[in-house]
Amino acid sequence: MHNLSVVMATYSETPVFLKACINSILNQTFRNFEFIIVVEPQEKNMEFLSGVESSDKRVKILRNETRLGVAGSRNRAILESSGKYIALMDGDDYCAPDRFEKQLSFLEDNPDVNVVGSNMYLINKDNVIIGERIYPKLHKDIKNYFLVTMGVANPSIMVRRSDMSQVGFFDDKLFKAEDFDLWL
Repeated sequence: MHNLSVVMATYSETPVFLKACINSILNQTFRNFEFIIVVEPQEKNMEFLSGVESSDKRVKILRNETRLGVAGSRNRAILESSGKYIALMDGDDYCAPDRFEKQLSFLEDNPDVNVVGSNMYLINKDNVIIGERIYPKLHKDIKNYFLVTMGVANPSIMVRRSDMSQVGFFDDKLFKAEDFDLWL
């Protein structure tokens, strides 16, 4: 069993973003994790993804036989993972090199906290920062923020497996806002 499982669902992302995403995960300062990537049928990046899987033992590719969508694919990855903590990632995002180290340390030091996330930069196709999303830090503020918009950055989330199992997973009947639904 790993201490951390990183889960990602992807479907034919722009290759440059997918490569940046995967590199940001594989080059984390915290290295003892499993990385489960779920792909839909006819994934156009399959050759690249297979190469990543064969070159790094932490990576496991799960191939859906039928299209499950992002919610169903994330659920599959979570159910097949083994970590005490689950880190979410989207195939077109990438993270700071110390993300896992900081989030794991925070959750270990704060057993009363169930979920941790971060703010995020918005970048353009040339990898230039064009904006920033700032999210509330405290539980009560996060709840209030959800009255207006998404209160957390889904691809920056790390959650305790036990809490995810208790609350439930992404609603695979939703094709949009499945993350909004889960975090509410």
